[in-house]
Amino acid sequence: MHYIRFLKPPRLVGSRRGNTPLVVKAKITVTTDLGESFLWADVDLVVELTDGSGNRLLERGKGYTWKGSEGMRSLEVELLIPESRGKEAGGVLRLLVRPKEDFHAVEDLERIFGDSIEHEDTGGTGGVMAVRSMAIDIPSNQGLPISTSTSMAERTFRFRNSELHIWEETGESIARHIWDAGLLLSAYLASTSIPSSKKSLPPLPSLHKTLSQKDLAIIELGAGCGIVGITLSTLFRKQISQILLTDLPEASEILTQNLYLENSNSNPNNNPRRISHQVLDWSSPLPQGVRATKWDMAVVADCTYNPDVVPDLVQTLKGLGETSSEMLVLLAMKVRHDSEMVFFDLMAEGAFVVLEKCKLPLPVLGGEGEEIEVFVFGVG
Repeated sequence: MHYIRFLKPPRLVGSRRGNTPLVVKAKITVTTDLGESFLWADVDLVVELTDGSGNRLLERGKGYTWKGSEGMRSLEVELLIPESRGKEAGGVLRLLVRPKEDFHAVEDLERIFGDSIEHEDTGGTGGVMAVRSMAIDIPSNQGLPISTSTSMAERTFRFRNSELHIWEETGESIARHIWDAGLLLSAYLASTSIPSSKKSLPPLPSLHKTLSQKDLAIIELGAGCGIVGITLSTLFRKQISQILLTDLPEASEILTQNLYLENSNSNPNNNPRRISHQVLDWSSPLPQGVRATKWDMAVVADCTYNPDVVPDLVQTLKGLGETSSEMLVLLAMKVRHDSEMVFFDLMAEGAFVVLEKCKLPLPVLGGEGEEIEVFVFGVG
C-alpha cells in the first residue's frame, strides 16, 4: 500500500488584484505507511479542485506522472483556479490528488481487502491512496492576504451507504497517520460485516460472535487517527453502546477532529453514548473510569513495533481484563522486525491465549507483497 502525502500544505500563488492568475501549488510524495520507502513504480496521478465539501469543480483535472522508476522522491503539482470556479465554491477550495486509474484507487473499504484476495497469487495490483487538502480560502478582488497554514489532510473511504472521513497530519510525521494494519483491519471488519459477502475471507469465529452481541463496550489502545475505532462505530452502531479511543496527548487534536465528524453523522437514538477519546499512557496506572468498565473487547492495531513499550502495553491489557474474564483482545500487526515477537511471550505470561488468527494479503505496487496478521486473544 502506498499513500499520497502533502509534504507541506498547499499554497496559493498570485492575486486577483491586477488580473494575476491564481494558482494552487503543492509538493507531494508517495510513500509506504511509515514513509520508510518511496513508491518505486511509475503511476499516473490526477490533481483536481473541489469545493469545501469535496465535490469536484473541474470536469478535467491536470495529469502528472510519479516517476518512481527514476528514483523520484517528491513532485511539485499545481492547478490554475478559474475565477468562476472560485466564486462557485463560495471562496473556499480544496486540492485532491488521486491515482488516475481506478484499479489503483483505495476508496471502497470492502474493495481494499477484496482486491488483495483476488490478486493474491500474482502479488496484487497494489493500491495508492488519494489525499484531500484542508480548505483553502480564495482571496477577494481586494487582494487580501492568503493563509494556508493548516497541517492536516483528509482520506475518504466508502462502504455501502456510509462514508468515513479520516484526517491525518501532513508532512513526514508518522504518529498521526493511517498505518497499514489499521487500514486492513478496518477493511476486514467492513467485508465481514456483510453476512452475504462472497469474499474468500479467513474466518475469526470468536470475533464475529462478540460483534454480533448487544451493548458492547470496546476500547482501542494506541488509536492514532482512530480509523479502526471509527470503522467499528460506523459498521456496528447497533451493537456498540460505548467505544473509547485512547492514545497519548499528541494524538488528541487529530482524534478530536475525526470524532467530531463521526458524532456529527451519528443518530443519537441509535448510539446515545457515542464514540469518545481519552488520553491513556500505558506506563501510568489506568484511569479509574477505564479500570472500572467491563470491556468486551480491546483493539490494538500496529502498536507492537517498538519493543520498549510492549511490556507496558501488555500490563495495560491485563488491567483491562481484570473486570471481564470474557474480554477479547483484537490485534492487527504488520511485522517489521523480529523483536516484535516479545509481545506474544509477554501475553502468554499474562495468561492471554490465542483463540484464532489469520493473515491478510497486502499487495504492494512495484514491490513484493506483504501481509497483515490478525490475532484474537482470550483471557486465560
